[in-house]
Amino acid sequence: MAKCYEEYLLGEGIELYSNNYENFIDNTKQYTEEEKEKLNEWRNKLYDTLKEANRIASSVNQPWLIFNVAIKLWNQLINLLNSEKWLPILNENLFPLFEGMFDSLNKSMIYYEQTNAELTNTDYYNNVQLFVDLIAVYCKFLDFT
Repeated sequence: MAKCYEEYLLGEGIELYSNNYENFIDNTKQYTEEEKEKLNEWRNKLYDTLKEANRIASSVNQPWLIFNVAIKLWNQLINLLNSEKWLPILNENLFPLFEGMFDSLNKSMIYYEQTNAELTNTDYYNNVQLFVDLIAVYCKFLDFT
């Protein structure tokens, strides 16, 4: 479901994790309040779907699924982070998603450490880097809000 919301918003030229309604496909397009409300609703559905995917992955204790959700979040978030002034425009509705991801990723890293995952998981070091990067964004977000 997250992919559907993501494709719809990107197709409309809307940044997924921003508060802005600037169309990156057509920068002259102006949205009505009704259109902004609908786009915001779709953004929130995207966030809720990612939260639910994270919850499900955590409930079955599958770190690789948790990291798949985190990768999905990071891959789209990186577009916004490349902007110099990303923090003020980061959508505040991301806070619960980040909070849940932090908890899940932290538990996954503890699991990896307990099972010596670096010996068997070929993505271990990439997962560690993703964890650190997402935590850095989350901490900056917490400090800003």
